[in-house]
Amino acid sequence: ADLQWNISHNWSTRANIAYLWAENRTDDRPLYGIPPLEANFFLDYHDDLGAVGTWNIGAHVRLVAAQER
Repeated sequence: ADLQWNISHNWSTRANIAYLWAENRTDDRPLYGIPPLEANFFLDYHDDLGAVGTWNIGAHVRLVAAQER
């Protein structure tokens, strides 16, 4: 799932979450290499830099659950 919101002309935020469940149907065991629950949060400020272009600064927080399977 992914959610993005432009708060104002200069501020934007984004959040996404990913979860995957996989299991071998023949013996009811988890499959190898399946990533755990993960969430990402972004906050970004961007503005014009005169005639040269634009600039931005932001923060990114990544949260990952423990792999228990």
